[in-house]
Amino acid sequence: MTFHYRNSYEDFIQFNLYNSDHSDSMQAYIRIVQFGMAIVFLVFYYLSSMIITTIPAVAWLIFYLVVTVLWIVFYPTLRRKSTVRRLKKIIAAGHLKGFEGERSISFQEEGLVATGGEKGEARLKYSGVTRIGTQEGSVYIFVGNKNAFILPAGAFTAEEERQALLDLLKSRTKAEFISEKASFLGI
Repeated sequence: MTFHYRNSYEDFIQFNLYNSDHSDSMQAYIRIVQFGMAIVFLVFYYLSSMIITTIPAVAWLIFYLVVTVLWIVFYPTLRRKSTVRRLKKIIAAGHLKGFEGERSISFQEEGLVATGGEKGEARLKYSGVTRIGTQEGSVYIFVGNKNAFILPAGAFTAEEERQALLDLLKSRTKAEFISEKASFLGI
């Protein structure tokens, strides 16, 4: 089974968003920032109500509760936008030379062979696949926590072809399959 496709910088951005949405350590970090800042806001409430006594403590409480709720609700969106901006800066700086372009990946009896890009050819035994993720038609074949072969939706001529690849990977790897689940607080 062989697929010919083209990786784009948009595929790189979508993969990174997917990876951060499905990473346990990133989800823990997001919860710490979200709710840690909520605690910081409550500390500011206490200090503000003690220092500035011309405004009633109830007014400060309402203000900081609104700020806290807004932070908890909108932080995931702000984080995603920040991540996209950061990735676009990396792309613009030229740090991803060789990522964009034509690729092919062949799934053979003993493993997979990927060609294209600056590195030429990469061979990987199925035992080296750690996780497999799917998102909006794309398939991510992880070979570590942050590295993966990215097969964009355009690599497949039909959903049946994509499903056949997933079935092949399920039968030949011991990799964890990550479902297309909703992430924490709508991220």
